[in-house]
Amino acid sequence: MASGINCRIVSFNLRFDKPDVGDAAWGKRREAVAAYLRESRADIIGSDILPRSIGD
Repeated sequence: MASGINCRIVSFNLRFDKPDVGDAAWGKRREAVAAYLRESRADIIGSDILPRSIGD
């Protein structure tokens, strides 16, 4: 019997980091995204992240 590999993959669009004072501002979304990634327990994460947002 062959054994399989289980892998959880998460992919999403973060939206670009434009200056925004509303609820869509990266500063307001950053913690929610981080919490989602922690809770997803993903093995692989794919995103369209911008280089200036990587440190966040």
